[in-house]
Amino acid sequence: MSKLGDKLKKTLAEMESARIEGLEKQNTTDLNAVRQEREAFDLWLDEVTLNIVTDIEEERVPLYKVEDFERMEWVKAAHTTGKARHQDIWTEFKQYFVKEGLEIRVVEANDGSTKSWLNITVCPLPPRPRLGGVTRKDSISGS
Repeated sequence: MSKLGDKLKKTLAEMESARIEGLEKQNTTDLNAVRQEREAFDLWLDEVTLNIVTDIEEERVPLYKVEDFERMEWVKAAHTTGKARHQDIWTEFKQYFVKEGLEIRVVEANDGSTKSWLNITVCPLPPRPRLGGVTRKDSISGS
């Protein structure tokens, strides 16, 4: 191979190496952004949980107002469709309250003109339906 061919081959190899390095840096940047976003949602839901728990412990009806547009869209997607990015964080949030005998409720609200928000609250879980109208005691005693 001629000297020009060797030089071009080296240049192409360097360009490919630089391209791969750039992709790796971009991938790392993207992963860090995803981690930061997940952490932000997780910390925010910790705040919501603490707010709700504190309200209940202080014998107030809990209500958390969400006014940030991005969070509103995320909550709507997570709560209604179950297909939001980082859905697992919302699911874990809901499961915590289910273990406490509560159900998350999300209600859209507005001021009647231009401002809107979401209210997050909880309600006691409804009683479980009895199977076929027969309680365990009835089925054991035969009555």
